[in-house]
Amino acid sequence: MDTKDDADLKRALNTLPTALLTQLNPVFESTMQVLRDNAYVQLRGFPLGADARSILLIGHALGTVFSDLSHQFALVNEAMPSLNARLQGNQTEPLFLHTDFAMLNQPPACTIIQCVEPDPLGAPFGENGVAVARHIISQYYGTERLALVLNTLLPFAGKKPDGSNVLTMRPIMEILPDGEPRVCFHPSRIHYGFRMRNEKPLPLETEALIVFQEMAQRVRLGLPQTSGDILIVNNHAALHDRALCSLSLSKNGLRARISRILFVQDFKENVGW
Repeated sequence: MDTKDDADLKRALNTLPTALLTQLNPVFESTMQVLRDNAYVQLRGFPLGADARSILLIGHALGTVFSDLSHQFALVNEAMPSLNARLQGNQTEPLFLHTDFAMLNQPPACTIIQCVEPDPLGAPFGENGVAVARHIISQYYGTERLALVLNTLLPFAGKKPDGSNVLTMRPIMEILPDGEPRVCFHPSRIHYGFRMRNEKPLPLETEALIVFQEMAQRVRLGLPQTSGDILIVNNHAALHDRALCSLSLSKNGLRARISRILFVQDFKENVGW
């Protein structure tokens, strides 16, 4: 199934019986509650079809699917580590803890990752991990390290597929008026921001980068996935990563971890169908 625009999304959803969708509403409601409370959810038991229908169903039930194709090539992206890959998500090297689209003024509310094919060697290879912002606050509350992260503005930048640049200045973490923490972090986006600025990072900026990565790594949780598993991460309240991936070469060809990735821009007030 092609999922490059909203029309494809609607056609896919229209193939699913309405009665089936409404039966799933309690699952979506529980998922959203856990996502708000714990900042991530791992779902198991969803059928893994030949296309992206199940991940689209979940994304559409939770909110408005991120469909700005000036920042990505398709609604549902597929990540598969390979040799000489240019995109970070398709490289075998570990993918650091980050939030998605950190250079945008309003990053998507959540990231949905569906495991299509696990890593050939199994966990810990290809394992996803999460680090919850609230856990960082709890562990480092009142420290100079946390104050540094909360008060240091950094340049988050990125290049669109059309070649134009996007730049946003913000701290890595903020405490919102309701007391909840908000996190926005992506080392590559920050490094690109430094290059756009045509200046070396200040010592305080470098220190904030290093300190935050150490803090986040301390609270990281590993979450192995098998085919069909779906990891949903609150992109404003948690970071996620991916461990080193392996490749398997045989007479049947090259095997690698395969994931489908979908972003939800905003959550619905009332989730489900």
